[in-house]
Amino acid sequence: MTYDNNKISIRQTFVMLILLNLAPAEKILPGIAARLAGHAVWLAPLVSFAIYAPLVLMFSAMFAKHPEKGLHEIYTKVAGKFIGRLLSAAYGIWAFVIIATFLRINAERFIASIFPNTPPAFFIIAVLTLVLIAANGKLEALARFSELSLYIFIGMFVFLFFICLPNVSIKNLLPVTVYDAVPVLRGGAYAGVSWFYITFMLFFGENISDKEHIKKFGIRYGGVLAFFSLVMILITVGQFGANLIKTTSLPFFMAIKSIRIFDAVERLESIFITLWTVVDFIMTAVFAFVLITILGKLTPVKNEKVYILPVIIICFFLALFLYGNIFELTYLWETFGSLVNLALGAGVPLIIFVIGKLRRIF
Repeated sequence: MTYDNNKISIRQTFVMLILLNLAPAEKILPGIAARLAGHAVWLAPLVSFAIYAPLVLMFSAMFAKHPEKGLHEIYTKVAGKFIGRLLSAAYGIWAFVIIATFLRINAERFIASIFPNTPPAFFIIAVLTLVLIAANGKLEALARFSELSLYIFIGMFVFLFFICLPNVSIKNLLPVTVYDAVPVLRGGAYAGVSWFYITFMLFFGENISDKEHIKKFGIRYGGVLAFFSLVMILITVGQFGANLIKTTSLPFFMAIKSIRIFDAVERLESIFITLWTVVDFIMTAVFAFVLITILGKLTPVKNEKVYILPVIIICFFLALFLYGNIFELTYLWETFGSLVNLALGAGVPLIIFVIGKLRRIF
């Protein structure tokens, strides 16, 4: 495997994908998935992985003959310059929506959990200020920070799992019958939509080295992501049951708040909130890099960094005014948002791959 000081590796790309998923996962899993899959929701990560793995294999075949290219160049090569640019523009517009949506969700989450009566703009400005600093730096610096954060998160999740394991009731997870198959498929498919964010990250293109190892690291880190998802489910649904979890807005946070160690150590949620903020920052920063990369490819500007401040300003106002309230935001994201993520994350790459195969480009 080769490394370039001015590039990120494909391994680092999948590390960032895991952290990107932790931001929506703590809200999507196990709450929303539990509403769809019931007490068998603990099987949902297996379905998500089964849907994600073919996408990784497809990208592996797609970049095997074009390791130096990014997704924009591949779309242009297969579908032509006009369609390729149109598709890239669609990804850019949706990246704006993703950033704005999760900025607002995270702000509302902080208000609901620990800072009531605080304007959401306060939290949005705080995160975007950090993103502004990061985006003016190098992508590889963000990748290295993500690697360090992942090690911390793995340790935290293992710790939480063993601390909460005595409180997990098997009755809340079993029995599982054939009648649970369709609900589990629905829950796993919905929860796995955010795994398709790897498609957006492949727009980094020439800034990612060793793309010939997509399959190796994609499958490996997909397993890590499935582990994170499973731990979240076991900690929450295993303790409180699916009926309670599916009606709770912040189930994983509720589970963390309930932790007590020998009646002496408590309020571990403060540590969780700190790591929570780190994940929000990484997710917003990665999509900001995706945005300025796409804008740099669609315009003749030589230095794409000129787009950073306009992107930050637009994201701020979108986060405040795109949705009327948290209920409207959640409903639209669960319905329309998940469909667009599916279409751009898996549908478009699949169509491009099939056309490329027929034209013998891949």
